[in-house]
Amino acid sequence: MKSGKDDKIGEKYLNSRELKVKNVKEGSPAYNFGFKPEDKILSINGRKVEDVLDFHFYSIEDNLNIAVLRGNRQFEIKTKSSVDFSSGLDFYPMEPRKCGNNCIFCFTDQNPKGLRKNLYFKDEDYRFSFLHGNFVTLTNISQRDLKRIAEQRLTPLYVSIHAVDIAVRKKLLGIKRDDRLLEKIKFLVSNNIELHGQIVLCPGINDNEVLEHTLVTLSQFFPALRSVAVVPVGLTKHRDGLYPLQSVTKEIAAEVLKQGKHIQRQFRKKLKESFVYYSDEFYLKAGKKIPKAHAYGEFWQIENGVGLVRKFIDDFNRGKGDFPDSLVKKEKILIVTGRLAFPVLQKVVIKKLKKIKRLDVDIIAVNNSLYGDSVTVSGLLCGADFISAAKNYDADAVIIPAKTLNNNGLFLDDLTINAVEERIKKKIVPVEDFSEVWSQI
Repeated sequence: MKSGKDDKIGEKYLNSRELKVKNVKEGSPAYNFGFKPEDKILSINGRKVEDVLDFHFYSIEDNLNIAVLRGNRQFEIKTKSSVDFSSGLDFYPMEPRKCGNNCIFCFTDQNPKGLRKNLYFKDEDYRFSFLHGNFVTLTNISQRDLKRIAEQRLTPLYVSIHAVDIAVRKKLLGIKRDDRLLEKIKFLVSNNIELHGQIVLCPGINDNEVLEHTLVTLSQFFPALRSVAVVPVGLTKHRDGLYPLQSVTKEIAAEVLKQGKHIQRQFRKKLKESFVYYSDEFYLKAGKKIPKAHAYGEFWQIENGVGLVRKFIDDFNRGKGDFPDSLVKKEKILIVTGRLAFPVLQKVVIKKLKKIKRLDVDIIAVNNSLYGDSVTVSGLLCGADFISAAKNYDADAVIIPAKTLNNNGLFLDDLTINAVEERIKKKIVPVEDFSEVWSQI
């Protein structure tokens, strides 16, 4: 496959990469061999090291010659046998590549002003796809990158496809050239790299015949291309000056699922699997029943909102037998969720919780003040939404989705749990599973 302009795009970011040690665990092999914080790893056995993936891949050999830069002094650390340095070295985080696309549906472009800086950064980095499951379009990937992926077995990867029709894909991604997506997919699957695809459905652009053409074309790469998820475009109230897109309505969601049922039936007959899976949001918007667990295969794209509701329902039903019949003392709890999940929680959860003696439970759906009423998923609610919902509500504890908090315990509007609790004068209990509630109230 020719590299063309893609090589130049990729190299621009590769040249600025370096691997620097942040901490060294005392007593570890790395410590004993003389590594120190701020050391830069230049190469291993003559092969340039650009990031932690290179380090782990090249350092599995028995005899190592590691070139290190400490300040202005370069030296070598040598081993004559296999040494596991990974447990003793903590590296500075990798800097992700910046996305060069201008997608007409990009959610980052729809963020309001005043959020933390990293929420405005658009990443497009296959390394983060491998490490964290981030979706990448592959538009900025070079031939060198592809060879590295194959050599280091960076699998699985998650690919934003959206359409295989060149004109439609160019329009969706806001690019002017054919980025040769299918050639890249062919190279990756021929090198046994497992892929999972995503299609953000934009009504009137990549749905109907375009969607079917995309899915049928992609099915030739099955089973290496293991699954394709179709998710509805997310539109916020902050779209001034952006491409005019149509939202996925109840009627459109129903039509998408109707077409999807037909396509899935064809794939099950041909491939023995559904291959394409539709996000929970389509079923909830259309008012359709959530499919049973077997319809989701191995839940390959649950982090993409595909099968998440089914797993929640099944996990809740399996665990409800362990719920207490009665509380030691009377407790009143309020469950606050987004409008999309509200009917599911009301039907599945509240019915069971109301049977517990000395527990008074209620649930409310809250609108999204940050992104607007069109955004109904729970994960994008902010601290101010929970304050608005619960400040005048009589309750001992407020149950919220744990996914509304980042790893630093911050809501999207940078409020902390303590800050929200101070405003509402009630305890906040973030949960992923309702079995967690009883130990916290």
